[in-house]
Amino acid sequence: MTKYLIRRLLQAIPTVIGITVISFLLMHLAPGDPVDLLTYQPNITPEYKKELTKRLCLDRTLAEQYAVWIVGDWRGVCQQRGLIRGDFGTSFYENRPVLEMILEKIPATLELTFVSLIVGLLIGVPIGAIAAVKQGGWFDNFSRFFAVIFDAIPAFWLGLILILLFATTLGWLPTGGRTTLNLPGGPNLLDRIRHLILPVAVFSVGWVAVLSRYMRAETLEVIRQDYVRTANAKGLDSWRVYLWHAGRNALIPIATLLGPAIAGLLGGAVVIERIFSWPGLGRLLFDAVSARDYPLIMAGVIIGSVLTILGNLLSDIFYVLVDPRIRLE
Repeated sequence: MTKYLIRRLLQAIPTVIGITVISFLLMHLAPGDPVDLLTYQPNITPEYKKELTKRLCLDRTLAEQYAVWIVGDWRGVCQQRGLIRGDFGTSFYENRPVLEMILEKIPATLELTFVSLIVGLLIGVPIGAIAAVKQGGWFDNFSRFFAVIFDAIPAFWLGLILILLFATTLGWLPTGGRTTLNLPGGPNLLDRIRHLILPVAVFSVGWVAVLSRYMRAETLEVIRQDYVRTANAKGLDSWRVYLWHAGRNALIPIATLLGPAIAGLLGGAVVIERIFSWPGLGRLLFDAVSARDYPLIMAGVIIGSVLTILGNLLSDIFYVLVDPRIRLE
């Protein structure tokens, strides 16, 4: 497996390079100028704007700007060492190292996304398995009905409705943020949980809908196999047959879904973090796009690309863990 993983990682290098080139070109071809956003005051002189453009290396050609971002500024104007040396550059808007800003926001995003994914797995997978076993019953019809509804509901709309109901009207939960400001004694576990409930509920409801539908379809296919009929004929406990023998094989396609889903968590976090004022990476990248902060946007592209590649690798590893018959060569 080690040789396989190394080969896959080496093959991913040209993919990442191609993604950065295409993203860099699309970003710079889009209308708007970061210098105009940074110097929106009416008393800013053209000379200052010209100097700022030169200091940010935006006066060079697209090829030169890309080279500066990758290998560093050979003229010493931008003071950027380059991506190959682990330097993502300096934020135009915050005037801080991009890597430092990302590392500050990653813990909050990981907390939100992985709690949501775990909740989605713990609820969606059992619902799908039980619905398949009880095919045609009230639980099956009920779960399928709500799976379609929750899969179709936009996350931003559901988030606003939950804020209006549970935060504004009832006052049971906070409207947003990760912790309560100026809380006596400082942030505590209960306060963190209260702030997590609404964003996790909105984030995970889509996963519950998708996973339950996938699990139901795969479980229905598995329980029709001959080995399941044989196990039932031998008099084994029905729930043991369905949840252990059939359920384990039904999880194999779910493993395919989970790998790429990890990369998709960042995209979903952008919407959720914006609605609930969650201080994470998604909200940071959203603000970077609004401010045309090129170094920060490109760092987000790199992170998304790496997560996609790692997600596909995790899918292969999940295959082996779920089904020992599969071997990676």
